[in-house]
Amino acid sequence: MNIDPELCDFVERFKHFHLSAETLSDFRKMTVGVVAQPDDLQVISESVTLPTSPGVRLLMHRPVGLLTAAPCALHIHGGGFVGGSALSEAPSMRALAAEAQCIIASVDYRLAPEATYPAPLDDCAAAFAFLLADAPRWRIDGSRIGFIGESAGGGLAAGLALKLRDTGKDRPAFLHLIYPMLDDRTAAGVGADNVPVWSGPSNQFAWRCYLGEAISAESVPIYAAPGRARDLSGMPPTYLAVGDCDLFFGENARFARALDLAGVEIEFDVYAGGVHGFMHAQTATIAIKARASSVDALKRAVAGLRRS
Repeated sequence: MNIDPELCDFVERFKHFHLSAETLSDFRKMTVGVVAQPDDLQVISESVTLPTSPGVRLLMHRPVGLLTAAPCALHIHGGGFVGGSALSEAPSMRALAAEAQCIIASVDYRLAPEATYPAPLDDCAAAFAFLLADAPRWRIDGSRIGFIGESAGGGLAAGLALKLRDTGKDRPAFLHLIYPMLDDRTAAGVGADNVPVWSGPSNQFAWRCYLGEAISAESVPIYAAPGRARDLSGMPPTYLAVGDCDLFFGENARFARALDLAGVEIEFDVYAGGVHGFMHAQTATIAIKARASSVDALKRAVAGLRRS
């Protein structure tokens, strides 16, 4: 495994970490807290509780320069289904809203294992329905609402897109997936124990929290594990980025290939030497490049444009 040398310090931080029942509390403290940083962005942020889902809220980030109905991205945070929060991602989502000049709405879905499938997915669906219903109030262009998500959030975004394809009249305008967590069958096999940052054992624990004893069973629905889907026709235009040293690289590559075979517009960026979460390595060249490409892709998605 040829990890980018500039990511060594980032990888070292997670060298001895495996997600488990014993480490879950510490993981949540690490991923759910508020990230404090200077912010002089011209972005208005507002919290709203979903009327159909008491206790589930959206953090709405709107650049002040948007004076008319604007595109919107429903952001679904990562954290292995068991951690993370809209609040901890607020600084990066405010920056993304300013740079892409679109509205970012981050949903604080319920976490596993307290809330197992389909509860987190239902919360994301409720957030999308709210954005559609209240689009005029928030000055959102209801025809240009897409989904963005990283890691488990990317899996929820893809799963919701599949469910809406099959059951809903309203669908997302685009998908923007960053190293998404797509397939419970990605086993802790040979070498998986030593995959950096997010290992096989961490992955198995997280999926078990989300699916319970159904993990790896044939009965697991594609909406819970979209990497299981055989037919991806009718999915929205999709951007997907992953590093080739990520445990999810294989399932991400298969998903991208399946989208392409189904005739779905897909941009698939693979970063040599990238590990899971590498875009958080602020000063690494590979992370700077990946973040810039991701923002560029989102700008084009909200504008309805393709990569030239």
